[in-house]
Amino acid sequence: MYSLSHRFCKLSKFGLNCVKNSAYYSHKTHKLWPQAMIDCRSMRQLSTDNEKSNEESFVYEIPPLMRFTPKGMPNVLYALKNRLIVYLYLKPFLDKDFDLKSFLLGAKQALSSISSNLANDNIHGIQDMLTEEAYEEVSKNFREYSSQQKRLLKVDTEDVLFCFPYNIQIERQSSDAAVVRILVVFDCIPGFQDIIHNEMANKNLRLFDINKYLENKICCNYEFIRHYMKGRQSEWIVSKLLHIKDRDLLRMYGLFRK
Repeated sequence: MYSLSHRFCKLSKFGLNCVKNSAYYSHKTHKLWPQAMIDCRSMRQLSTDNEKSNEESFVYEIPPLMRFTPKGMPNVLYALKNRLIVYLYLKPFLDKDFDLKSFLLGAKQALSSISSNLANDNIHGIQDMLTEEAYEEVSKNFREYSSQQKRLLKVDTEDVLFCFPYNIQIERQSSDAAVVRILVVFDCIPGFQDIIHNEMANKNLRLFDINKYLENKICCNYEFIRHYMKGRQSEWIVSKLLHIKDRDLLRMYGLFRK
């Protein structure tokens, strides 16, 4: 993972799952069964239409750079599975030098480098850090950003309160090749270190009201991918990314209302 951290430095670069509710109605009488099936299909179609309408009417403070379901909190089962994958498969069979702490340090460097380039409207500066598919989708969505929305993307490494691997997956392509994907979740407060320093300088740390700064808290999801082949491996590269305000993330799951 040193290569990832070194590469990005050189470039100066909730287990909540989405649940869809469906209603199925059945009747014991054979005569009513066809009508019940028609009603079910109508209800499912109406539900789908409502979901699409709700998604279209949802206004994000930071529009998604890529379309996928964001994660915000650790999933206990995934956390256990991730440890098993790392220590029972990844390190013994693919990468004996893999170290999760070093990987997360490199991931934070990647987050800082990519977000800084985007905040400075330098979309071409992230091309080598993303897969071709990811770069194409990010570029398309980034064109719709306002200047203010672009500035909201910037995250420094010091702004990261904590980060963790949400999900680690290994796709075996052949006996000599495999692909490793690691989705990392970052909890960030932009400018957090400056806030702390200012409060300490003004000797107001005891009166420090964290709640007013939590309004700016954002969650970032970055998926890193690496190809392993016999005797060699590729660099870590980003295949998915998005930034989302915590308020928007909670609203998505109906846990927060304006």
